[in-house]
Amino acid sequence: MAFLSPLLLAGVALIAIPIVLHLRKRRDPIRVQFPALRLLKRNRHKTETQLRLRRWVLLALRCLLLAMLAAALARPLLKPPSADGAAGDTGPAGAGVGLALVIDNGPNAAYQSRNASRLEVAQQMAGDLLASLPGETPVVLADRSTGGGAASLEPAAAAARVDRLRVTPAAKPLAIALRDAVTRLAETPAARREAYVFTDLSAGAWDEAAQGAVAAVLDAHPGVALRLVDIGVAEPRNAAIDGLRLPSESLAVGEPLTLVASLHLVGEWREPLAVQLWLDGEQGPVKRDERLVEPDAAGTIDFTLAGLPEGFATGFVRVIAGDAAPDDDVRYFAVEVRRPRSMLIVAPTEADAVFFRAAIDPSVADPGVTRRFETEVIAIDAWARQSLAGFDAVALIDPAPMIERGRGWRRLYDLAVGGGGVGVFLGREATLDAFNTPDAQTLLPAELVWRSREETYLRPTSFSHPAIKPLAPYADAILWQTFPVFQRWELGDLREGAAVVARYADGGPAIVEQAVGRGRVVVMTTSVSDRLDRPDPWNRLPTGDDPWPFVVLARSLADYLTGAADAQLSYTAGDTVAAPLPTGLETPGYVLRTPGGESIRQSIPPGRGELSIPAATEPGPYRIEAGAELDRRFVVNLDPSAGHVERVAFSDLQSTLGKDRVRLLKDEEALANSIDLGRVGRELYGWVLALAAAALVGEHWVGARYYRQSKEDR
Repeated sequence: MAFLSPLLLAGVALIAIPIVLHLRKRRDPIRVQFPALRLLKRNRHKTETQLRLRRWVLLALRCLLLAMLAAALARPLLKPPSADGAAGDTGPAGAGVGLALVIDNGPNAAYQSRNASRLEVAQQMAGDLLASLPGETPVVLADRSTGGGAASLEPAAAAARVDRLRVTPAAKPLAIALRDAVTRLAETPAARREAYVFTDLSAGAWDEAAQGAVAAVLDAHPGVALRLVDIGVAEPRNAAIDGLRLPSESLAVGEPLTLVASLHLVGEWREPLAVQLWLDGEQGPVKRDERLVEPDAAGTIDFTLAGLPEGFATGFVRVIAGDAAPDDDVRYFAVEVRRPRSMLIVAPTEADAVFFRAAIDPSVADPGVTRRFETEVIAIDAWARQSLAGFDAVALIDPAPMIERGRGWRRLYDLAVGGGGVGVFLGREATLDAFNTPDAQTLLPAELVWRSREETYLRPTSFSHPAIKPLAPYADAILWQTFPVFQRWELGDLREGAAVVARYADGGPAIVEQAVGRGRVVVMTTSVSDRLDRPDPWNRLPTGDDPWPFVVLARSLADYLTGAADAQLSYTAGDTVAAPLPTGLETPGYVLRTPGGESIRQSIPPGRGELSIPAATEPGPYRIEAGAELDRRFVVNLDPSAGHVERVAFSDLQSTLGKDRVRLLKDEEALANSIDLGRVGRELYGWVLALAAAALVGEHWVGARYYRQSKEDR
């Protein structure tokens, strides 16, 4: 119990007034000559007892009335439990309440309902709250903008900052914003600490990873109470293109582009939705295809674009929905169309290269197929005389010690340093002596240790590396155990900068990569050339039943070795864009043209091999220009989760975060009550005033009966 105006409790001393008056106004007995004294004596005891009781009751009610009035003026409070002594809470102690406000201004906050976005609702509620706080209340403010972290501000400054917030396409996870705010709040001197998150409870912001991260924050700061302020819509309705998959962002001339768009629907939809494919042209976007999708059949939509000219092409896929969040209705793409990449394949015999060559260059067997790679195969005997000029990459299939002839390792090293790729697919011909020489080890990522005959199989666990990223869509469909590996080379300790791209089921390295100069070297520790009729085979990767996974793997590795996989042209808002520069570029600067039509001039630091662009946050197509030497495109998209506005059940959040650690506030009144209770406690003014009123009524009633009886006695 506490009081807002404790000095006014001095008014309780006024109860001395009725006590003094009571003592001073005690009635003296009145002597009356009356002959029937026996009648008076009969009622004397009863009357005196009643009057004495009423006098004391009347005195008590008058004292209570004055005490309640004084207490009401002092504004009594029922204080909540202090968080000072919470276990694990190492924040500095202080008086009052410290508040953290976290505003969700991610792409999902653009959702419109009743002519207001979710951010505008949050701004109004947070603004009203901050306006009601005393000026000395410590406030920590955070949002999902990537430009800054949590800040400790006075309420007026925090209100101004909240008013300036805008929906940000490049939004950091809500859990990160909350973590920053709570960490800053824990440093604030306060008796109680509360974090208020203004959120629409959308699944995109509160996925399992976010819930786990928030639970970790609460575990680290158990003295902080979490309050979720619901700014969402009870039944959201939205259509979004939340994915657009391309086999590659680098195409050969004549190669068709296949796009797979995924449509995500939230809420009830009855009419078919139009999904359109647009391609950017010199005069603006041109619609190239359109599909009508029934709501109950929504999922993936396939599009094919053929006849793209050499150079860069950009476009987008859009759903025509007319919903409350149009920003997530579109997803952009970009591809580079260029001549087929060239690869030299070196094998013990030309026949040993048949599997790998057929996988990456099917035009060898079918001339009608568009060539993605131009391949040339030579036997190891011709290696010493072979020039490497004009090749983007070299693939060594089951290389033999003869590879060192004609300065073979040194020539391969020079190719990699200049930006080319070298693939080494080890097999039965390799030897420890030949591959552990100083020249060989300048190129290879590790020494060879021994040949293992323990049967295993490929089992990639991550597809983030560009060398195998194209396998990601098929990760669940590939049964690698049906393509066993019987023999492979074991490697020693990897050199600094080398990385394991994929492993076998027993944990051994299967594919290892390292950067050499401007190029890259990939080593696969098992063969890709064994035929079915060959005794003592190394694996069944190219010869198993329906070996399509080997084809995808071979093309993926070939893309990476020739540089086709380097052409990342699609980014998520907030990512840093890395754009390679042409060799020998001498221009001092470039112009970045944004989707909004703005032209930003930037300088190019001397000696740089690529541009780093951190400011690409607006979704849409971008263009980099530097005279005739550089003309490159890329696109930026919203995070795929932006359109996932379906609500997460609060009961699920309670299960993850803990029922006692999180509360849901559904409107402004609940927010105001929660803030008042946390800041000053629950005021008892009304209850005390009601007691004073009751005392007044009781005093009036008892007084009336007391004085009426007194008159009758006279």
